[in-house]
Amino acid sequence: MNYLLDTNIISYLSEQDSPYFQCVSSRLKNMGHDDHFFASILSFYELKHGYFCSQSAATRARFAGFMDTIKAMFSIAPLSLPGADVFGELKNQYQSQTGITTRAVKRHDIDFMLASTAITEGMILVSNDHIFATIQLLRDDFRLENWAQP
Repeated sequence: MNYLLDTNIISYLSEQDSPYFQCVSSRLKNMGHDDHFFASILSFYELKHGYFCSQSAATRARFAGFMDTIKAMFSIAPLSLPGADVFGELKNQYQSQTGITTRAVKRHDIDFMLASTAITEGMILVSNDHIFATIQLLRDDFRLENWAQP
C-alpha cells in the first residue's frame, strides 16, 4: 500500500512528548515491507512556514534537522494536473454538501489538495484532521486512516 502522511502525523514523529507519538511511530514501525510512505510537498511548505516563524536559532535548527529527516525517511509526493481537477471538484462538492461559506472553505485548501493527491495517486491518506472524515463520506475513492488513535 501507498500512504500519504499529513503534516500533523509527520509532526507527531518529531515530538516524543506528544500524546500521539507512540501510536504513530508504532504504526509506522509495524507496516509491511511492501508499504511505501510519502510526505506531500505541501507538508514542506507548512514546515518551512514554522521554520521562518521561529524566533530562536535552536528552534530553527530543530526544524531544519526534522525536515532533513523527513526527506530521508519518505518519498515526496508532488502536486499534479489531474489532482487539480479533483481539487476543484472536491472543494465544490464539500462546500455544497456542508454549506460552509466561501471564505471558510478557503482555510481548507491544503486539506483538499492532500485529499486530491491521495485520490489521484491511489494512496491512503493518514491524518488526525477531522475534515477528512467528512471528505470520506463524500467520496468513495478517498481512503483514510488515523494512526493517532489506537
